[in-house]
Amino acid sequence: MENNNILDYINLSESGLTKSEIQQLYSYDTQQINIEQIEQIKVNVIILVKNQEKLIKKAIDSVLSIADNIYVFDTGSTDGTKKVVASYPEKVHLSEKEWVEDYSYMRNYAMKNITEGEWIFIIDSDESLKTKFSQLEFKIMLYLLDYVANLKNIVLTIRQESQENSIVGYPQRIFKKNSNLNFYGVVHEELRAPIIKNISTEITLHNLGTATEEIKKFDKVKRYNNLLLKNIQNEPLYIKWFALLDYDFGKENLPDYHKRMDFFCKLIQKNKSNITYRDDVFEMTLLAKKIYDNILNQKFDEAKQNI
Repeated sequence: MENNNILDYINLSESGLTKSEIQQLYSYDTQQINIEQIEQIKVNVIILVKNQEKLIKKAIDSVLSIADNIYVFDTGSTDGTKKVVASYPEKVHLSEKEWVEDYSYMRNYAMKNITEGEWIFIIDSDESLKTKFSQLEFKIMLYLLDYVANLKNIVLTIRQESQENSIVGYPQRIFKKNSNLNFYGVVHEELRAPIIKNISTEITLHNLGTATEEIKKFDKVKRYNNLLLKNIQNEPLYIKWFALLDYDFGKENLPDYHKRMDFFCKLIQKNKSNITYRDDVFEMTLLAKKIYDNILNQKFDEAKQNI
C-alpha cells in the first residue's frame, strides 16, 4: 500500500464526523481489532459485462485479491468473454442476464441476486483498480467506518480516471447493501436512500471505456444521450441529467433546451459563491456550456457575467 494508512485515501472531512471521531478512527489500535469480526466482513465485487474478452481479465485480476466473491453478470456476449470468466477459480461466479437498456435496473438486479455478504464494490468491465491495498487493510477500513463511525448507508465514491479524458469522475462504487439503497437513472445512475452518506475517496479506478474504440464499439454517445432524455423526462428539475446531455444533441433533440439552460443557470448564479469542483461538478459543467453558447452567439457581455 502506497500510503501509511488506508484511511488516508478517504476524505473524512466530508463524512459529517466530528474532529474527535476522526481522531478516534486514526488512533484506533489495529492490534485490538477482533480478527473474527474482520473476517466476517464479506466484500462482493459486481461486474456487468458484454463482449469484453480483451478487458475483462484485467478488471477481474485487479480486484481478485481483495474480494471474497466476484459476481460477473454477462449480458449477451458473443465473443470469448464468458470463456475468460469461466477460467477463474470458484470465487468468481458467472451468470447470464439479458440486457435491459436501463443501467439502474441492471445494477439493482445484480445487487438483489447476491446472497452472501453486505459490502459491495462495483467496477465496470472496462475498468481496473489502480490503488493497491490488501484485503485485510480494505476490510479494516470498512470495519472502522461501520463500527466507529456508525454511519447509515455509507457510500464511498471512487476516483475514476482515464488517459483519454482529463476529466476525473467520482462515481459511487463501494457501499453496504441495504434494502433502502437503490440505483436511480437509466444512465449515469446514482445510489439513493432516505438517508445516505456519500464519502469521497482517492481510491482510483483506471477507465478504458472512454477510449475512441470503446465509444464506437458500444455507440455510447448516441445511446447515452437518448437515455439522458428519458432521465430528463422522468426528473425534469434534476440538474445532473441536463448538465450531462451533450450540447449539440440537446439543441437538436430537446425543443426547450435553451429555456432549460437559462432556468438552471439562474439558479446556479444565485448560489455561485458556494460552488466547488467536486461537490458541484454538474453546475460547473452547465455554466461552461452556457458560456460556450454565449460565445457562439456572440453574446460576449453575457458570457463574462457567467464566468
